[in-house]
Parts: sequence; C-alpha cells; structure tokens
Amino acid sequence: MATLKDIAKAAKVSISTVSRVLNFDHSLSVGEDTKQRIFKIAEELEYTKKNLSPDVMRKVKFCILFSGTHNKELQEPFFLSIHMGFEQACKAAGIESSIIYTQETAIDAALLKEYDGLVVLNRFHLEEIARIHEACSHIVLVNTLHNLDTYDSILIDFRQGVTDVINYFLESGLDRIAFIGGIEYYPEDHKGITDHRSRLFREIITAKGLLKEEWIRVGEFSPEAGYQMMKEILSEDELPNAIFAANDAIALGAIKALHESGIKIPQDIALVGFDNIPTAEYTYPSLSSIRVPTRFMGQYAVKLLTEQYLNQRSTPITVVVPTQIIERDSSKLSS
Repeated sequence: MATLKDIAKAAKVSISTVSRVLNFDHSLSVGEDTKQRIFKIAEELEYTKKNLSPDVMRKVKFCILFSGTHNKELQEPFFLSIHMGFEQACKAAGIESSIIYTQETAIDAALLKEYDGLVVLNRFHLEEIARIHEACSHIVLVNTLHNLDTYDSILIDFRQGVTDVINYFLESGLDRIAFIGGIEYYPEDHKGITDHRSRLFREIITAKGLLKEEWIRVGEFSPEAGYQMMKEILSEDELPNAIFAANDAIALGAIKALHESGIKIPQDIALVGFDNIPTAEYTYPSLSSIRVPTRFMGQYAVKLLTEQYLNQRSTPITVVVPTQIIERDSSKLSS
C-alpha cells in the first residue's frame, strides 16, 4: 500500500506538503500544477487516504445557488424538497451548508470562492454557469436545461414521465388527451424557455397520431394559469377525456375550473399532474401525479460534490433520476 512518503518521493516534494495537499489545506502556498501532480501520483499509486477528521470536515462549506427568490422556493415544494435533501446530507457528513437566492443576492467571484462546492439549481445561462465554475471548480448542476458533458449533472427523466402518462391514459381507454403546461424564464433577461414536458408531449402524441392543437395550452406554472388554460379548453367544441398537467400547481387550477363547469373528475375528464407535491393526496378528488425523487436529488448532489472535493475526480458524471406515476382518484376509472 502506498504511503505519503512514496508520493512525496515521486512528486519531489516534502511529506508535509503531500499531507497538506491531500487534506485540502487552503493555507498552503503551493502552485496548482504541484497540487495536480500530487493528486495524479496518489491516484496512480492507488493511495487510500483516511477519511478526513471531523475537525477538517467541519471546515468544508457547500452552497446551493438557486435562480429564484426565497418566496419562490417556499411556494414550490419541488425546489424546497431538493434543498431539504441537500441540507440533510450535508448535516450527516458534518459539512456546513447554505443557500444563495440569486434574485436577492448579487453573486461575484469573491463570494463564490468562499465555498468548497456549489449546487447550481434551476435556470442559469451557460455563460453564468461557466463563470460560477471558474470561481469554484466543484459544481453540480441540478434540474437545469443543460445536459452538458463538462459538469456533474442531475437530471429528471422527463421522457419517461411524459411517456408513462400518455400510455397510462391510453391503457385506460382515454385517447382524447390534452396538455396544459408552463413556460419558464431566465431570471436575468426574462427570455422564455421551452419546457421539456411540453416538447415531449407534442412529440410523443404526434407519433401516436393523436395531436390536437386546440387541446394544448402553455402559460405559467401556477394555479391561476391552470384555471385559465382549462377554461379555454372547455370552451372548445370537442372536449378531451384526459388532461396531463405539467405540474401540480397547474393541475390544482384545472380542478377548480372543472368543478365550476360541472365536469366530473375522472368520469368525464381524467387528470394527472407532475411533481407529486405533499398536498396532492388531499385535493378533491385526490390528484394523480408523477413522483420525482427530489429529496434524493439534493442528497446525491452532496455525494457528487464530496467526491469531487475529496478525490479530485475530473470525469463528469450525469445522473438521470427516474419518475413514477402515483395513481389517485383524479384518474382512477371504475372497472
């Protein structure tokens, strides 16, 4: 088994320098090329470093950069659950955790350099991600629109989720399927971003020969928008018998519109949402939804950051998390 002395001899530095580099001593004044040489030699010699002591781990600081406000996080359980998973994993590892709401706090290189690892959550321009990475070399992208091979990423398998919903409806004998979705915006310039669910629904439903443009509406990811979009669809001459809502907030608005119109759920129109928020099982009728393992996403982001930080892993990893239909009364037809 390789020792610090072996690494020091191969790298032509002192044992003390090797020890301090492998333990990420920020006070050590040594060139980046020397650090990289030491890590490379340690890997080649298959050096197994003991876990950092609790005292050292307490100095590690990870942070979420969330492209939104604190209020937005509180209103959208999807993001709050990711944050909670992140905090839970950091606490278990003895890592200091925090969050920066980028629409409330200006971020610059000096601020980002205070952290040992960053979770980049939600919508950021590619240029902004590059600047973040320049300031902090350990980053993980979570739920961004970018599937890049440059950084660690955690993505949702939207294709699986959308496909499962459409097939679920078809297997229930429902082939007049409508979609009500949302459009998102980059906070910096308010440019609209095509949502994966909207694009995939159109692609898959077209391939099945079931596309009807009048049954597709895209607005905001909010109950108010869901209510309005559902009203618009109900004004059409022919009505769908199934609705796929791109998130549960939209679905809640749709339920209100259907109730007001005297439409029975699911007897007249079945409904499935997306995200499986905690209140989904308490709506009337209870809301079927696509479950996304959001807490796991936050926890796994910490795992990836820790790997980068401790092992200096340079090969990017992309993790695609699966989805699952949670069937409740809003789509459960009588046998």
